[in-house]
Amino acid sequence: MLNPEFLKQLIIEENATMPRIQKTLSLPRSKYTSLLLISVILSLTMTAYPNPKHPVTSPTTTSQNPVANTSSDKGELVLGKAIEQELVGDGAHSYTLKLEANQYLNLVVEQKGIDIVATIFNPAGEKVYEVDSPNGTEGPEPIYLITQSSGNYRLEVRSLEKGAKAGKYEAKLVELRASTSNDIDRVDAFKTLGEAVSLEGENKLDSAITKYQEAIEKFERVSELVPQANALNHLGEFYNEKGDYSKAETLFIQALDIYRKTLGDNHPYTASS
Repeated sequence: MLNPEFLKQLIIEENATMPRIQKTLSLPRSKYTSLLLISVILSLTMTAYPNPKHPVTSPTTTSQNPVANTSSDKGELVLGKAIEQELVGDGAHSYTLKLEANQYLNLVVEQKGIDIVATIFNPAGEKVYEVDSPNGTEGPEPIYLITQSSGNYRLEVRSLEKGAKAGKYEAKLVELRASTSNDIDRVDAFKTLGEAVSLEGENKLDSAITKYQEAIEKFERVSELVPQANALNHLGEFYNEKGDYSKAETLFIQALDIYRKTLGDNHPYTASS
């Protein structure tokens, strides 16, 4: 059975479309030594399907021109082209996104030494999405969005702390296409996951656990297996911290099984140490 004294090292890595998670464990030589039990700190946060009742900002509500447009214009962000920039603590960069109504997009801002906040404004200047994952100065800030109107959207990238030292980030529009009904359910699943992470940040752990369970079920329905496994791992981490090691172990094993089925035994997620 898992015990905190065996948890020696947590390594968190990220890529452009989903978190890469590895956890190195020192375990007793028992029947569990053949298992790689992966603990997860999720980086996917606050993704949502925008509508008037549930604006996709975290934790604030949608507002008209809530932030003065004093950011440096870095041009247009186009599909598949990554843009790397250096950002100082008091700086902000702005990118144009030319979008049509009812498009599904996945955009990722990869942090490389600076903790950033990524914000999306619609053509009317309303803030419709804001993300700041609890992953510090490294890793992705992912955005999953279905547009409601056509026009020029704006991505703003700014430092979380004004006094932060300079660091780099990479912005990339990973996917852009006409949305489907399945996309609505997919974005809703990520929205639920974002709510779970937000509740976790507010230390409302019981509510967070409930939201993680909802996200797991929604990811399963839309066949988003890797995010489902990530949520299972993070939920397992909650139970591990609460001392329910049997429940935590069950969740870790469920996640590992999904990783093996989707990624194979030779992937870094699943290859035993």
